[in-house]
Amino acid sequence: MNTTQKKSSLPLILFIIAVLAFTYVFPRILISAWGPSDPWTCYLYQYGFGAVTFCIGIFLILKTGSCKLGRGNDTFWFKWIIVGFFLFAITHAVWILLALYMPVKGGV
Repeated sequence: MNTTQKKSSLPLILFIIAVLAFTYVFPRILISAWGPSDPWTCYLYQYGFGAVTFCIGIFLILKTGSCKLGRGNDTFWFKWIIVGFFLFAITHAVWILLALYMPVKGGV
C-alpha cells in the first residue's frame, strides 16, 4: 500500500481517548456537584451519556450512507430521530419537576 493512500488512525485514537476521558470524568463531576441522591444527577448522567452515544450513532448513520438526507423518507425519519431524543429528554425533565414540586393527595 502506498503511503499516500494510507489513512491516519490518529483522529480515531484521539476520539476514543476523549470518550474514555468523558466516561471517567463526567459521573464524578455530576456527583460532586449534586450528590448521588439528587434526581438531577441521574437525569444528567442518563442523558449525558445518551447524548454522546446518540451523536456517535448519528455520525455513523450519516458517514456510512445508511441515511442520505434528501433521499425518499430519510430526511423525515432523521428529523424524527433528533426530535425524539429531545422529546424524551424534555418529557423526563418535566416528569422529575412534577414529582419534586407538585403536591400529592395525602402528602405533606
